[in-house]
Amino acid sequence: MADGHSVAWPRSKEQQHTRQRPEHCIEQQIDQPTKWLTDHCTEQRADQADHRTDHCTEQRADHADHRIDHCIVQQTESRAGASLARLFSWTLIGNVVYAACQWAMLVVLAKFGSPEDVGIFSLALALTAPVYLLTNFQLRGILATRTKPNKRETDPGSRRKLEELGTGTYVGFRIVSSCTALLISLLLAVCGGYSAQVCKAIVLVTCAKTIEAICDIVYGWWQQHEKMRWSATSLLLRGVFSFVVFGAIYVWTGQLIPALVGYAVVWLLVLLLHDLPRAKRIEGFGVSWKTAEWGSLLRYCWPMGAVMMIVSLQSNVPRYFISHVYGNEELGYFSALMYVMVAGTTIISAIGQSASPRIAQLYASGDKKGLIYLLRRMIWLIGGGSFLLLLAVILAGKPLLTLLYNASYAAYQDMFAWITVASSIGYAASLYGFALTAARKFWSQFMVSLVVLGVLLAYTWLSIIFEGGTIHAAYALVCANIVQFIGSAWLLRKSIRECEFMKQLGV
Repeated sequence: MADGHSVAWPRSKEQQHTRQRPEHCIEQQIDQPTKWLTDHCTEQRADQADHRTDHCTEQRADHADHRIDHCIVQQTESRAGASLARLFSWTLIGNVVYAACQWAMLVVLAKFGSPEDVGIFSLALALTAPVYLLTNFQLRGILATRTKPNKRETDPGSRRKLEELGTGTYVGFRIVSSCTALLISLLLAVCGGYSAQVCKAIVLVTCAKTIEAICDIVYGWWQQHEKMRWSATSLLLRGVFSFVVFGAIYVWTGQLIPALVGYAVVWLLVLLLHDLPRAKRIEGFGVSWKTAEWGSLLRYCWPMGAVMMIVSLQSNVPRYFISHVYGNEELGYFSALMYVMVAGTTIISAIGQSASPRIAQLYASGDKKGLIYLLRRMIWLIGGGSFLLLLAVILAGKPLLTLLYNASYAAYQDMFAWITVASSIGYAASLYGFALTAARKFWSQFMVSLVVLGVLLAYTWLSIIFEGGTIHAAYALVCANIVQFIGSAWLLRKSIRECEFMKQLGV
């Protein structure tokens, strides 16, 4: 142009499109990778966020499940502990009141009668107790701890067949065995060369023991179904009413035989009016007269009957020794001192009876930790109580005996202290015995008890030879209970190891 300025001619659409195409392509080429990277990163972040969300959700769910399971376990353990405490409370109440009433009968004889009457009553109990404990075969404990057969018990001669026997077999067998014990006790009374007064006392105590044996198997049935309140009620009725009737008749007449008649009648009424009607409320209670099943039960349970007879002889051999050498009056003093220890025996029985079903379940399931924990708690409880009892006897033995009986009994404080030592050791051994029964270690207990009886007889025989006096009866009990404790502890430790071994095998 003349003026030097260039003129921009208008371009066609094709030219504009041609010019814009490279720029558009460049933008697309730049935008596409950027957009792909952005989308990819966004997807990755979304996936990671989803993964983190899912992981956190799973963790929260796992934690929630764990908390729920932990709460369920805690609630289950709490219920189990509360249930065992409730069962123990009922059993303890019944046994303590019953034992207190039985001891109160002895106090009535000591305060309103003579030591000779105490000795006659004690001798009748000492002669009949081993017979009935033999023929009872500890069926109550075996029935109460009956569980479903475990798959490891494939041997037809093992525990499996015992668990499959019906309740009626136990009841029918107990009736027959009690009648057998009645006949044996009557023969002892007639052929023992005792005075007429002692024979009459033995006959009446035998009748009462027969009634008690039937009550005992009913208690086992209730115990299996954890109806310990019914057992406690029965014991309360038998204990309180028998004491009231016995005491009233003895104070009124001053004679032992009429008082024992009232004692036996009260027990019979409680059995007929309270125990049997309530036993029938639970489905399955009855009587089976199948002698073949009785034979099976006898084969399995006779070691436990023998063990209980030997255990009874362990406490009664000193009584036979004192009655034979020193007379029924000295026996009265010794028996009165021994009966103070029945309070501890009653508590041990309550603990053992309440815990036996739980011990059997723990052993059958192979729960070693639970078994050890339960046994350890009971041992500490018994050990603490025994220590306090021994301390009280050492510090206040004479005033205690004077208060309970009269001043003539206070002269036997040294014997009382040694009886307390023997009883304290025996309490722990008895607890081990409950655990071994729940584990079905019948034969082993029999062998240990046989050794203990041998030690007791040997010591008693030496005491007679060297004329050591009645205090040696207490020394003999200490030695025997030490052997019993060591043997039972060894057997229990072996049983716990077996329990762990079975769990490792998965059976």
